[in-house]
Amino acid sequence: MAGKDDQSSIEFKRLEQDELDQLLQAHDAFLTGGRGGQRAQLAFHDLSNLDLNDRNLRDIDFSGTKLRQATLKGAQLISANLFAADLSVASLDGADLTRADLRGACFRGAVLTDATMVESDLREGVLAKYDAQRDLEVVSFGATPAELTTVLAARANLSSAKLSNAFVVQADFTDAILRGAQLKRADLRNTVLTGADMSNADLSDSNLSGAVMQGAMLSGATWSNAVLDGADLRGAAIDPEALETAYFRSAKMPQPLETLGRSLGEVVSQHLIWVESSGAKGQQAVLSDVNLSGQDLRGANLAAAKLDRCILLQGNFSAADMTMSDLSLTDARGSNFSQVNLRGASLQRGIFNGADFSGALLSPLPIHGATDQLWPANLEQAKFIKAKFPGANLAGANLSGADFSGADLSAADLSGAIVEGTKFQGADVERANFEGVDLSTAARPD
Repeated sequence: MAGKDDQSSIEFKRLEQDELDQLLQAHDAFLTGGRGGQRAQLAFHDLSNLDLNDRNLRDIDFSGTKLRQATLKGAQLISANLFAADLSVASLDGADLTRADLRGACFRGAVLTDATMVESDLREGVLAKYDAQRDLEVVSFGATPAELTTVLAARANLSSAKLSNAFVVQADFTDAILRGAQLKRADLRNTVLTGADMSNADLSDSNLSGAVMQGAMLSGATWSNAVLDGADLRGAAIDPEALETAYFRSAKMPQPLETLGRSLGEVVSQHLIWVESSGAKGQQAVLSDVNLSGQDLRGANLAAAKLDRCILLQGNFSAADMTMSDLSLTDARGSNFSQVNLRGASLQRGIFNGADFSGALLSPLPIHGATDQLWPANLEQAKFIKAKFPGANLAGANLSGADFSGADLSAADLSGAIVEGTKFQGADVERANFEGVDLSTAARPD
């Protein structure tokens, strides 16, 4: 096997747009069994700046190929070979890279918003090619990790993806799905993972220094020897036994109730005075970033209270007034919100799996002023897996991207709700009211 120091001596075959279109037309015929079909072989080609939008590129060999600033929006790259390909600053919005071979690939600055990368392989790779004598010729010495530095991958699905040793510094994975992803020894410094689902992910030996993981779902994650210096985990759902380890001591975490300097009862009493005096007296309840797990606040007036990034596990808020309250990025799994008034409240990116919202009111709040308006409840990107909503009023609520998988929505009123990307897989919707709802925009079953 011959070796070379770098890629500078490789001859990349440059294609123009019309040449590429002809090859892809023949590849389409190959995939469908049409006449004149021929499988495209595009290894070590230069396709930089070309348009591959919405093309069926499955099973194509793109190993070592330059795709810098290429547009591949909506492209089908299922099982494609992109080994050590250069996709720097490429646009892959909505592309399907399921089970693609992405070992050693470079995605620096690429856009992967809404992309599907389930079971894709982004581990290290050693690039090699055949020379004129058909001997395998090493292009670069040493295993090169896949690079996702500064990528924009909001809402991308990387379930069960292999990212061990990957270089993912300063990337944006807001609301991404990384369930069961292998991130062992990955460099995730300063990466944004707000609202991401990282259930059962392997984060062993990873570097998460400075990462923002507010409201992330991290149950079942493996943390052995992970570095979390300055990582922001406020409102994230983490297994209690994991929190007992030393790994979290240098991270930003919700603080115990004692840090308020006064009792919770006093906070609630002062807040009631603040509400009834329209802010002239008393003090607004600002409970952001506090661990309130197991607290009993039945019937309390918490209108316009700030409870964002809190831990509210197994809390009891039944029949409380939480109008216009802020519960965004909060972990309230298993809590009781039955008969609660949540009109106009924000539950954005919160985790409410298993919570009880029976008979809760989440309809718009009328705002009277110079111009009257309705302020809808915001449940965008929140998680309500197996939550209970029988008889609840969610009319006009923003449910975009929310997950109601396995939830009980029987007899609930969802009329006029926004359900773009909303998941209802396995939900009980018997006698639910969907009048005026465009269900065609909801997420399709997996």
